[in-house]
Order: sequence, then C-alpha cells, then structure tokens
Amino acid sequence: MILSEVFRDIPLLERGGDFTVPIRGLRYRSSEVEPGDLFCAWQGVRSDGHEYIPDALRRGAAALLMEKNFPVPGQLAWARVDCARRGLALAAANFYGRPAQALDMIGITGTNGKTSTAMLIHYLLERAGVVAGLLGTIEYRVGSERMEAARTTPESLELQQMLGGDAGQEMPGGGDGGFFPCAEPGASGGDSFQGGGVHQSDSGPPGFSWQHGELLFGQGKTFCLAWKRARRR
Repeated sequence: MILSEVFRDIPLLERGGDFTVPIRGLRYRSSEVEPGDLFCAWQGVRSDGHEYIPDALRRGAAALLMEKNFPVPGQLAWARVDCARRGLALAAANFYGRPAQALDMIGITGTNGKTSTAMLIHYLLERAGVVAGLLGTIEYRVGSERMEAARTTPESLELQQMLGGDAGQEMPGGGDGGFFPCAEPGASGGDSFQGGGVHQSDSGPPGFSWQHGELLFGQGKTFCLAWKRARRR
C-alpha cells in the first residue's frame, strides 16, 4: 500500500516528500522498525517518541507521522498531525482494510465492572448463537485464537492487526451472522479503541469512580456501546 492510501482521511497539518512510497508496515516502537515501515511518533507521558526518530531512520523507516516539527533528511516522506496517536489509529485502520466497519462492536468502559460485563456479554452472545470475540483485561479472543492480554486496551495498531488478520477473518461480518468483539477499553485507553476505526454509538459505562471522572468527562471524551442486530447461526 502506498503512503497516500495509508493517510486516507487523516487531517494533515503539514506534509512533505513522495506520498507514492510503498509502506510495508506501521510501527510506533523504533526498535521494531524494518525497512519500508511508517514510523509514528508522539509526545507521551513519560517519554517523547520524536527522540526515537533517528533510530527509526537508521533502521530503514520509509516515512514519518509525527506531532512536532523534526528535521527530515532528503526526500523522506513525512506528515505532521495534531495527534499522532489518533493518526496511527486511522492509518492502521486504512492499512488493514478497515475491518471494524464490517463488524458489530461493543465497547465497555468505566472504573468498575468492565471485565465482568465484557465476559458476561460475550457468554450471552455465544449462548445466543452469535460468533463473538473478546478483548479485555484477562485475554483476547479473536476467531479460534486466544491470547493473554498484555494490557486492558490494545494499542490501535495491535487492535487492527487482530481484527484484520487471519483470526479476524474467521469472524463473519455483522450482516452475515453477527460478529461482536466485546471490547473493554480502559478509561485511559479509549483513544486507541475509539480512534482506531472502531465506531461506537450508545453510552455503556458500568460504573465510574472519582479516579476516572476527570479523565473521562473533563476532557470531553465519550465512550460508547454500539451493536447491531444479532442473528442466530
């Protein structure tokens, strides 16, 4: 896929270089960059991803997505966005064919009860004959694969990889039988879920405590629950 296709529908503040360069993969850890990859850098809480751009370039990054102005060598393709983490989410959705658009998604967030609620919904859907996946604190279930959860909310890149990979292809689209990945976005992980080409429409918080009130509502974020009609097998 060429870079212009990876950046489809992403609002770019600035850009440069050749947008017809082929992109073989997306990375946000410089240590994982391989030749031909797009490297995404953003300002984190503990470190600044822009500091790792030189390492990504040494490893063969073909293009950059970043938040800050950074000196780019030669004709290297680059783009600057307001939020590179959200930019990565949209780029990952494009790169993997926007798999979530064919799926019915349930997103559960809050402070208390997320894991229990996600697992109960997953159980009820399966009992109703719906092919269901699960993304949560304990494990990820996609297709026939079960994976230990590294964290409550997968980063958008990993989420799109799971939904668009071989395991995700085992799941029928919503209109073909109802695939309901029960996602359990952590309160601070909503950007990676909501921004990752995963659309949610109705609010579904099981319970909030003071720890997450300012984070969720002070920043004006809305985390939602969405699902379409389920059909039995």
